[in-house]
Amino acid sequence: GGILDGWPVEALDLAPPGPGGVEVEETVSEEEAELLSSIKITEEAQVEPEGKLIVRSPMVGVFHRRPGPGKEPFVEVGTQVKEGDILGMIEAMKVLTEVRAAEEGIVEQIMVEDGQPVEYGQGLMLIRPLR
Repeated sequence: GGILDGWPVEALDLAPPGPGGVEVEETVSEEEAELLSSIKITEEAQVEPEGKLIVRSPMVGVFHRRPGPGKEPFVEVGTQVKEGDILGMIEAMKVLTEVRAAEEGIVEQIMVEDGQPVEYGQGLMLIRPLR
């Protein structure tokens, strides 16, 4: 004999009463389903806009566009950068981490303000590669 011998079957039936399960699945309209699937795809793919490179924050911290107060920003929109050039810095727990260009290109957009808190992976700049 099994451990559950003698137990009424209803006590083990975990299915919701009635046809409720089917109705739940039908509450998502076709438009919503399309929207949800398109959102999932964009999140997974992290598609960069038309061949451009998004420079992302390597950590949570405060983004700095300049090496110090009153100094010129590292780069501006239109600045041509080489691989390894400093684009800005992230300050976390009084430590500054340089954000460097991954490849040669032109800075097309600066997506965050100087002194703005940023999240890990947040877009900081948009660079059009020169290749």
